[in-house]
Amino acid sequence: MRKREKSEKGEKRINFLLILIILILLAALGVVAYKGFTVKQVQVEGTDLYPDETIRQWVLNDDYSWNTLYVFLKYKFKDAEEMPFLQQPEVRIKGPHSLSIKVREKKIAGYLYVPAMGQNAYFNKDGVVVETSSRKLEGMMEVTGLECSKVSVGEKIPVKKKSLLKAMLSLTQGLSKYKMMPQTIHCDEYSNIMLEYEKVTVNMGNSQNLSAKMETLSVIFPQLKDMSGTLHMENWSEENTDVPFEKSNGS
Repeated sequence: MRKREKSEKGEKRINFLLILIILILLAALGVVAYKGFTVKQVQVEGTDLYPDETIRQWVLNDDYSWNTLYVFLKYKFKDAEEMPFLQQPEVRIKGPHSLSIKVREKKIAGYLYVPAMGQNAYFNKDGVVVETSSRKLEGMMEVTGLECSKVSVGEKIPVKKKSLLKAMLSLTQGLSKYKMMPQTIHCDEYSNIMLEYEKVTVNMGNSQNLSAKMETLSVIFPQLKDMSGTLHMENWSEENTDVPFEKSNGS
């Protein structure tokens, strides 16, 4: 009986020592994590829409964000607050005192102004609204002439002339492919489509033969450099390949 009691006491002592060692190790790790992982350097990459400092404030946004390990683990389990035009950030530890924040901009094909909302609706290549904002992004193509009273993020632009929207989206994809994105795509009351560049307007006419017209325009486009006027493609067809250029006065 005494041997058994001694054995049980020995096991209890060993278990106690093991638990004590584990607690000491955990405490030591806690001290190292608390004292040894302080944020001193933050590298930001992936966007020109916001200053680096704005991105830092977006990610390091609470009382514990001075700790690199905390910030890293936080965004492994939690999304950041929504930031206009940006996807969720990717946070990495580069060292005990260094963080890397990589952000990606939402893919936007263009935007249109919605007067009833007083906002610009930014949409992707499929015509789905990805952002609404009063801000105008520099260098982004604008679509005018489409009637729309209200939009919702995550839903397709609810225009009345759906066939015209389809033509617009086909244009944005094709023009992007040929690297000929205009400042503005305008649709008039007769559903004629015009591309507005800095000094040149391209009248595409209606939505017929758009793919072929864009391919033809890609050949002509380099010749329009330093020119000013209107390129008439509204009557272009496979049978009528003439493309008149009407120079502006004084050019």
